[in-house]
Amino acid sequence: MIGLLKTKELGNVSKVADKTFPRWQWQHNFDLNSTGHILVAWKPNTYNVKVISKTEQLIHCAAVQLSANRKFFITFVHGMNQKQQRLSLWAEL
Repeated sequence: MIGLLKTKELGNVSKVADKTFPRWQWQHNFDLNSTGHILVAWKPNTYNVKVISKTEQLIHCAAVQLSANRKFFITFVHGMNQKQQRLSLWAEL
């Protein structure tokens, strides 16, 4: 499992993710923030991941490590630069 932050805008995120992470599953928040801040990818034979919430500044997931059946929550965060812009992030967390 990997979370890439500050990924910049990708013209075709699906094509790039499929090429970079072949046979992996992935989620991103590019549909909520056109500059593309967060891309999360995981091997489906290693992790089962369910996105619980997705905003401009975070992707919150419930995950299971399949080999050990270990369940956990993981949040990938990329906070905005301005204090005022981060207020919604603090509320979400």
